[in-house]
This record gives sequence, structure tokens and C-alpha cells, in this order.
Amino acid sequence: MIKMGFNKGFVNDKCKKEHNKKFKCLFMGMKKIAVVNLAAAGAMITIPGLFSDCNVMANQKVKLSIGKNKLVNKSKYGYLQVATQGKSNSQGYRSVNSRKMTAAYHLPSSYGSTSKAVKNQLPWGTCWIFSAIGTMEYTADKKESSDHIFSEEEMLRSFTKKSNVGWQLTNKNDGGNEEMSAGYLVSHGAVSSDIPYDTKNVLMELTYISHEQSQSAYRATDIKFFQKNYNQDQTLTDNYINEVKQAVYNNGSVLTLANWNYLYIKGNSMNSINSNARDNLNHAVVIVGWDDNYDKSNFLQKPKNNGAFLVRNSWGTNDHGYYWVSYEDKSIVPTYTIQDYEKTASNERIYNLEEGALCSTVAINKKTAGFVNIFSLNGKEQLDKISFYTSDVGAEYQIYYVPLDQNGNLDLNGMKAISESGTVNYEGYYTKQIKSPIIKQGKVAIMVVIKSSGKNTSMGAEGTYDTASAKYYVPSISKGESYLVTDYGSQDSYKENYANWTIKLTTRNANDKSVTQDNKIQNIKKEITEKDLGLHSISDLELDAGNVVYNGKSKKPNTIVTTDNDELLDLNDDYYAVYKNIGLATVTIKGKSFFVGSKTKKFWIHPDKVKSLKVKQKRNITTIRFRKNKGGVTGYRIKYSTRRDMKHCKYIMTKKNVCKIKNRHKLYVRVKAYKQVGTKKVYSVKWAK
Repeated sequence: MIKMGFNKGFVNDKCKKEHNKKFKCLFMGMKKIAVVNLAAAGAMITIPGLFSDCNVMANQKVKLSIGKNKLVNKSKYGYLQVATQGKSNSQGYRSVNSRKMTAAYHLPSSYGSTSKAVKNQLPWGTCWIFSAIGTMEYTADKKESSDHIFSEEEMLRSFTKKSNVGWQLTNKNDGGNEEMSAGYLVSHGAVSSDIPYDTKNVLMELTYISHEQSQSAYRATDIKFFQKNYNQDQTLTDNYINEVKQAVYNNGSVLTLANWNYLYIKGNSMNSINSNARDNLNHAVVIVGWDDNYDKSNFLQKPKNNGAFLVRNSWGTNDHGYYWVSYEDKSIVPTYTIQDYEKTASNERIYNLEEGALCSTVAINKKTAGFVNIFSLNGKEQLDKISFYTSDVGAEYQIYYVPLDQNGNLDLNGMKAISESGTVNYEGYYTKQIKSPIIKQGKVAIMVVIKSSGKNTSMGAEGTYDTASAKYYVPSISKGESYLVTDYGSQDSYKENYANWTIKLTTRNANDKSVTQDNKIQNIKKEITEKDLGLHSISDLELDAGNVVYNGKSKKPNTIVTTDNDELLDLNDDYYAVYKNIGLATVTIKGKSFFVGSKTKKFWIHPDKVKSLKVKQKRNITTIRFRKNKGGVTGYRIKYSTRRDMKHCKYIMTKKNVCKIKNRHKLYVRVKAYKQVGTKKVYSVKWAK
């Protein structure tokens, strides 16, 4: 048993007798999930990503603990910093995998404009909302060549506490962060609205506005989070700078975090040379341009070189509405850019089981894993797109439809790829089009399968990153909503006391169309297969049938099932079988849990022995009577002879259970029932005497 000493950790020590004799234990915490194999006594185990240098010995009683995350004090600007574990990380607050950045190319030396009106968040601490809406506006401006104005107030109200689960903000000064805003833009989007920003009421008590009531929504479909990349002196690397410039050039803007401090300001220019400036991120703004030749003499804390980003603020036009930040500034963190979006249609609906990805770096120490959400559709709808969040840069991914059996369980045997595969080029949100037309109603299971280029896979999930932030968001999950699929099988996250995956389903109304049967769904070429997931394929089926006799119930000959790894499977635990009755019967077995595939074999089921045979002779008439067989036999074969040893016998075929034979001698009689199967008669195994 492994014990945890931190909030919402758990251990599932329920184990299964596996043929590889390994004890598998699923461990999920608030920031990471890990599946660990306790292979043998004394084996060394490392749980990656959760504890630094944390090794434990199998069969030891240990207590794993994690230092409490420190939540940065909220600033008057309203930005709530994502907490870091333990001491401050010199590489920034977001734990990332190092990778080579893509350098910008064919870019002008200067770019951007100050023509777009500057909004004013004051007097409330809502910069996290204004920067997100601003980023969405600039993206739409760039791609549609027009000036878009979206509603901060409408987005803000969507975070209002409505129940004891979900968002719990009650005050506009509660603050927020980029994880919250990005999750909302993908779940709902930015809208044009006549509702003005409320500068009088700090309490968020106004009417909640649902997505269905919104108009002209621009829903973000793909959001790229930048990998934080700093030089040794904590300045942004050239690759980081170029990547931000490329994003501004392509998408119009980049949401950026900052440590706002008037000690860094000279006129409309800001630069901090303090190496620890990012330890207190307190503001969120939008990078909208750059100038490689911006004179370094404009800065109070003089940088080594020319060059600066153009930043749009949210305090109105008279208070640093637009200002310049040196490329060498040590107080800014460019965070995300909106790669793409869609205009929502009136007949469109988006389903998500979570309201944000506060716990965005959930990792599983499996090279391949499947993440499943089960959505309950409101009506008959056509499946359109799937959106999800992952930080597994370099991984492959593919979307699958998973049928549900009559008990609502995942039927992995029937999983079908419904999208082409893709590559995770950045941490963030991805949206994939479903290729084949699928009309469904009721419950629908969607699985995102991720095959990592490393050892761990990752998926966004709802949750809070420490106890202090728990008051802002309370996760909610019900049984049968989210599953994790690995070589340990499919596990319900509800049973593990965890939360829902950040997987979203977009649909379109299809009341005028017929429901698509599961076997009619087009199966796109599977780039990530069941074998990649660690699911074992059933390779062989043997029957120990003998002479199977029908007795009024389904006959079940012994089945011997093995996998491609020569594992011997157990009926009901690892597979289930479907049998047919009397005649040429079939047994079809289908794998369960992490065993997939099916096999079918035929066998004969014989009619039962004829019962209650009575033979009476009166004068020269012999009357033969017996009880009719159950199971719909075709008829009976009567064999009779004047000799006890049945030599020189004769036969009668009849469909009745009463037969009369003219004969003056005593007769010896035998009877068998038979079932006509095609051109073959299947007889009872034994004669009735």
C-alpha cells in the first residue's frame, strides 16, 4: 500500500490476477497521474513529475508527501498566478519539456498598430478577462480584417457561482488566470454583446448568461501555450522572442503575463533587469506588435540592445494604454496565442464535462493512453468536432468513437477511428474534425488516444492546483463520465475520486436524420492501434465441447481462450461468450477490459435423449409412445426389430410421438430425436430403449 500526504491524492490498490504476474496500481494526484508497476519485492520505483528524486521500495510502507503550493497574493490588477511546487523555478512558473523553438522567418523589423481602442478594466481586478477578450479580438481582426468588439462582462458572468460545484467567483476582484480564460474561450467563446462592463457593482450577482443565450460567438478551437524559454540571465531567448513575433504576425496577438511595477516605467516604456521579477506576476496584457529598432535609451533600466514589444493595456487610454516592453525584460511571460477559431452556428451545441483546465499537466507514465469522456446528448445530433488539451509536445494523437454496451460500459472491441491522426506541435488546445457523418442520440463515448514521443502522456483535466485556489473552482464528476484506458484496462475516474478530462464535443442538430448504427460508422485508418494502447488481442479459441446435449437451456461448452502473448483468459473476467442453441451452434467470444478482438467457432448441439418410451402390443399392433422433446426438434427416428440384439432392424422417420406398427411378433424398439440443419440431421447422442 502506498499512502499519500497531500490534498485529493488517492491510491487504488485493487489488483487483478494478471498473467504477467505484475501488480498494477493506478495513482492519480492533483497535478499528475502515474501508473506504476510494482514488479517484485525490492524493485525501485520512480513516480515522475510529482516528487523530485522520490524513489520508494516495493513492499515497503511509505508515505509520499508534497510541499504545499504557495499562492501569490492577488494584486489590484486581478491576476492570479499559477502556483509552483516548492521553490521558485528559474525557468518560469509552468513546468515544461525543453524543445527547440521554431524561429520566426520573413518578418518585418516592425509590426503592429495603436489604432484599436484601449478598454478600461478599472476599478476592478479583471485584467485576466480583458487580456483574454483582447487576444480574441485581435485574432478575429487579423483574420477578418475588421475591428471586433467582444464582451468582457458576459465572459465574466460565466464564472459566477451558480451552485456548489464549478466556478465559485463571487467578486470581480477575486482574480483569475490564463488557464481559466483559455478554457472558457474554447468551451464557450467570446461574443458580441450589448451588455456593458459594470464598473459599479463589484459583486458578481447579476444574471448568469448561458452559452445558448449568447449571440455571434467566436469560439477558439486551437490555442497554443508557449514553452517558457529563458537565457541564463532570465531574459527571453531569441527563439522565444521570434516565436512570439511569429504568433503576433499570424494571429494578431499574444496574451502575456507581467510583473507590473512603476519602478520599471519610464514614459511608455518598461524594462526590468531584476532576475526574480517573474516571482510576482500580477498583471495580464496583450502583445500586439514589435519594433526591432526601438531605442534602448527609452528605458529607465537600460537594456543592452535595442528592440521592444508593443503591448496593449486595459486601464484606458490615459494610463499606459499602449506601452513598450524591452525584449530583454525579465518581468514578462508571453503565454498563449489563439491559433484558430470558428463562428458558432445557431444549430450548434458544445458539450464539455469540465469548465476549464486548471489542472493542465496531468501525466501518465504510459507511452500510450486513451482518455474518454461520455457525453449525454440533448437530442438527435451529428457529431462534428472534438477539442482537447494536452501538453505532450511531439506526441501523436487520434480521435476514436467507442460504443457502449447495454450496461453503459465501454466496448473497446468496437472502437473506431473517426479522425485522421495528428501531431502535438505545442502545449494547448486542439480541435479535430470528425471525418465520417455520425448521427447519434443518448450517450456518446469519445476517446482521445495519445501516443507520446517520450515515456509519459498528458491530458488536461478539471481541478484546482492547491487548497487556496479550491474556493475558485470545485470539480464535479459523476459515475460513468470519464475513463482512462491503458494496458490496465478502462478505469472510471469517478471511482478514483478524480475529475473529468478536458475533452469537448461539438455537435449539430440532426432531428431530420436517422441514427447511425455503430457497425455503419466509417473506420478511418487507425494510426494508433489497440496494440499501442497495450490492449491484448484474442488470437485463439478452442472448444472442449464433447457431445453437447440440449436440455432446454443454452449450452455452454468449455472455452479455452488465449491472446497473442499466449495468455490464458478467464471467462467473464477477461471475455464474454455468446452461444446459440440446438443444431449447428456457434460460440462467439469478445474480449473485455484490456483484452480486445473476437473469435467464433461452430459446434453441434444434439437433441436430448427421448424420454418416457413405452411400447405396448395388442394382437398384431405394436403402439410406440414417448414424450415430445423440448427445443423444437424436427422429428424422430424409430428403430425396431424382433431380435433383442437389434439385428435385421427396420427404421421409421416420423414427426409424431405416437407410432403404430403391424406385427404379430414382439418388437424391440429404440428411438432418437433429430434436428434438421440444412441437409444434415443432428440426432440425439443416445437411443431411448
